This record gives sequence, C-alpha cells and structure tokens, in this order.
Amino acid sequence: KNAFPLSIKYQTVEDLLKVLKGIEESFSCFRFMNTDSDDQIIRNTIIETLRKPVIFRELDELPFYIMTIISKICRKQRFKPEETSVGILGLNQGMIRLTGILSTAGYLKVLGHDNRERTMMSFETEGGLATTIENVADNADILIVYDDQLLKDIVQYLNPGCILITGFNGDPVDGNMFSDKGLKEIIQVRQVDLLTLIAPMINGITSGEQRFFSNELILKLSSSASRDISDSYRYPGFFSEISGKIESAIIRG
Repeated sequence: KNAFPLSIKYQTVEDLLKVLKGIEESFSCFRFMNTDSDDQIIRNTIIETLRKPVIFRELDELPFYIMTIISKICRKQRFKPEETSVGILGLNQGMIRLTGILSTAGYLKVLGHDNRERTMMSFETEGGLATTIENVADNADILIVYDDQLLKDIVQYLNPGCILITGFNGDPVDGNMFSDKGLKEIIQVRQVDLLTLIAPMINGITSGEQRFFSNELILKLSSSASRDISDSYRYPGFFSEISGKIESAIIRG
C-alpha cells in the first residue's frame, strides 16, 4: 500500500468533512494525525461520515500501545484489573481515550489530574475520577506520567510498589530520582514500538470488515499483543510475527 501525505487546513469540522468526502474514493484508508484539541468529537464525526476505514495516531495507536503495556504488567505481576487502580498525569485526548478503554476493561479506578477544566470534564465522561496530583500519585498501582515535566513534582507522593510508565517525550528518564521510593518498575515508552504498530493496524483495518478501532477491539488486540512483547515491554520488531498476529486479529474482529 502506498501512503500519500495530506495536510488540510479548515475553519469548521463541516469544512473538513466536505474535503474528506470529496477525496474519499481515491483512498482505501485514512490515518489522522494532530487533528486538534477536540479529537474525540472529530473522530466520532469522521467515523459516522466516511465509509472508508479510519485510524487515528493519538486516539487509536497510542492507547493500543499503552494498553498492551498495562496488560503485560497485569500478566507479569498477577494483577487483576478489578483490583488495580491506574493513574494518569498529563491528560490529552489519547489519554482520555485510554481512560474509556480502561473503564470498559473493568479496572478498579482510573485517577487523573489536569489543570484544564474542560479536559477534566472529558476525562470524567469516559469514567475517570478527577483528583489532585498528590492523590493520583499516592493511590495508583500503575501510574502513567504523560508529561515528563511533572516527574520531579510527584516524587514525594509516589506509592511504594507502584509501576511507573513515562518517557513519552523520548528523553531518557533518570531512574536515580526514584531510587528510594520502592517502585516495582519504571517503564520508558519507545517510539520505535509505536511505529511497529502502524503497518499491521492499517493492513488489518483495510483487509477486513472493520472501519474503526472500538474500545472492545483495542482491548482484544492489546490482550493478545501483551503475550508477544518481552518482559521488558519491548516489541519484537517490524518484521516479527507480532505484526501478522495483529493484522489477523483485526481482520477477525
């Protein structure tokens, strides 16, 4: 499959939809990147409007990747979702989508904090519990820090035995700042692992009857993929069997 980069500037969502409908028949799939701050609303509207399959980097690929890590943690640590609290610091639309997926999966609590009131409202709509930074850090069994600038602010509140997922900006995380906190693990995300997901997700969504990635589909995919990533939460690579497994799972639906 050949990819064609396309940048669209628009004033309203209606303008965007008009352009997409006009070019829809020229493509087999649309992959969206950096739509705007109302990604969830735009995503739902695009899904309802277009007939071709769609995939969103921030709202599909990122939540799938993080959900795979969380599923692996639960397998490795013998955590039960219904007994596990997940905290999120640094909320964006991808993390809000992840909150909905975690709620669908039956996790005990999804705690979060953000200074933006509208973001917190969206977070709570997806089943999250809005609270302070201190409460998120102190009560999370698995803590996702999307904004690395918050790391120094939360050190004193970290719950001993917590598992920390961070490093989203690509910079190495200094583990020494957590050396006396009794954390079970510090997991740094890898952009190369995120890139590994693009091809099988696109191939799968264009080869089967799926048009978009529902919460249930992402849960199914992440549970399966968690069996194939390493105990250090690394994907095997671009040309490994995991790509074919992801693609086949999407086609089966």
